[in-house]
Amino acid sequence: MDGPESLMKGKLFQSQNGEGEWHVTDRLSDAGSQQNDKTENGTSKDTFVVNPTKSMDSSDDLPERPTSLSLSAAPIDFLKDDVRDMTFARRIALSLIDKKWYNPKAGETKEKEGEDKTNDGPSPSNGADDPEGKKEASTIKACDFDDEMHCRQPNLEKAWAYFEHVALYRYLVPPDEGNKQKKNICVRAFRKLFMKGNKKFEKAEPGEDDAPTRLYSPIFTPHKQLGDFGLGIGLYFSTLRAFAIITFVAGLFSIYNIMYFASDDYLPYEYQEKIPTLTIGSAICMKTSYVPCDTCDCLPSEGNIEFGQFPPDRCAIDPNTNQTFVLRNDCDATPWQLGAVNFGSVIFLLVATMLLGRYLKHQEVQFDEDEQTAQDYSVKISNPPPDAKDPDEWKRFFQENCDGAHVTVCTIAVDNDFLVRTLLERRERLRTIANMQEPGSSMNMLDLARVAAQEERKRNFWQRLLAMVAPGIPEHFSRLVALNAKVEGLAQLDFPVTNIFLTFETEKDQRNVLTSLSVGSLKADRNDTKAVSDPKYLFRGKHVLNVSEADEPNTVRWQDLNAGAWQKFKERAFTMICTIVAIVLVAFLIDVVNNVSSIGAAFTISIFNTAFPMFAKILTGFEAHPSE
Repeated sequence: MDGPESLMKGKLFQSQNGEGEWHVTDRLSDAGSQQNDKTENGTSKDTFVVNPTKSMDSSDDLPERPTSLSLSAAPIDFLKDDVRDMTFARRIALSLIDKKWYNPKAGETKEKEGEDKTNDGPSPSNGADDPEGKKEASTIKACDFDDEMHCRQPNLEKAWAYFEHVALYRYLVPPDEGNKQKKNICVRAFRKLFMKGNKKFEKAEPGEDDAPTRLYSPIFTPHKQLGDFGLGIGLYFSTLRAFAIITFVAGLFSIYNIMYFASDDYLPYEYQEKIPTLTIGSAICMKTSYVPCDTCDCLPSEGNIEFGQFPPDRCAIDPNTNQTFVLRNDCDATPWQLGAVNFGSVIFLLVATMLLGRYLKHQEVQFDEDEQTAQDYSVKISNPPPDAKDPDEWKRFFQENCDGAHVTVCTIAVDNDFLVRTLLERRERLRTIANMQEPGSSMNMLDLARVAAQEERKRNFWQRLLAMVAPGIPEHFSRLVALNAKVEGLAQLDFPVTNIFLTFETEKDQRNVLTSLSVGSLKADRNDTKAVSDPKYLFRGKHVLNVSEADEPNTVRWQDLNAGAWQKFKERAFTMICTIVAIVLVAFLIDVVNNVSSIGAAFTISIFNTAFPMFAKILTGFEAHPSE
């Protein structure tokens, strides 16, 4: 079970120290802040990582790591990965790492041990005068968590190792495959198709360094394992595979039509030589003749063609009789078999599309059962009492009233979205300032103030104008000072509880809670006490809880978790109106360009196809979504 500890990404959370004490703390570290207040026994309240081998009761142990994997005694060094297990991009980068034109730091002295550690010492400006670092100016930080915001020396080797072991998905290498050499691609393809299609891989956690891991193969990863990358990705490839099969079968239906259109019965052989090779078997007809048509209208030039009108290359007028002639195809395409095949193909596509929904439902269940995540053990309560901040109270309620359901993790979310967004912006400002400075520069507030003042004093008139468009360190530092003051003010407010996330010890407990307490959103919002099957399911004896299955922890958007229904309606109405206006405007522009040039219209469509997704992404940024 990898869920209980990973769900703890709320704004308020409970944690248990070594002596069994519980703390409810504001989760500021997820937005870039940590409160390092210590308890009397030395336990840090800001740390909300629950021991993965301990549940809410220290005597109950969670399932251990599978013993089939041989764990190494010391952490694995990612810099010593086998070249065969690296991506081709990493191999190329490592081969060029000593080239100055690729790596400007090539040939320089490597980082000394400890150089990447947190820069807590005296600042460069004060180190000469105060070698022991006792001056107060060198120890003042923006906040305790700013220890992590120092400028590190870039290292391409570490960056590529981090990318492959943290950003990319990897699986734990089974003991029987650890020392095997890779076979050639033909052998591997045969095994994949006939022997290893149902092979099970165990997804590794990001940064796993206790057991050997390997990147998932883009070709030989079994389809059932695609759920490891997320339910959406698994369903995407399931849909892709289903449509490939559907279209292939539909193509088989059309074989009769293809053979007929390529035969002499449709087009005599002498005309088939004029057909391009790639269009053989299509309904293209090269056997034509001009026939009179009194109701036809010949257009003098290319343009918009309406019914009854013909372009100049398919229409002619006899100057003597003023008779209109049009070009007619003389191929015979009237056999009933053609219509029957087309009709059968359409019926097959309709039936297959309906069955596709059932297939995807089945795949969704299969992927979900294959992956044990926090969602399988968790529920969400979206209407708790505003003052229900005690995790022990929630634990007792479910344990006493839901057949002993054991709560492993209780995440209490409060209405502090504005504080979270402020902390997020503050963290981004700090990162921006760090990227603007030289590696190793101090991030102390007084040192940043000095750097900002020096840079602003050096600016001329044009640089000041440029700073209005492209802010520099002085502008970012000014905003950082304002954000610090805002955080200090918001941290003093009392925020009501808005959501409760509960992770149980077993899936059985989760299903039992959902079955017993689910009454529907409307009845829960009206607090209809008659809707519950037993009065014991009323929280505090009077509150009807709106209980539902929780979202995956990594899909929750904490900064928008408490957006109201009216706010979301206004934002989505605004984005919908903007989208409709944009579509109408684009259609009008394409029509205008098409009247001038069809080639220009094609380029215009391509340009808007590229630009519109970026526009849509900006629009969705105005919407508040509680989850991804």
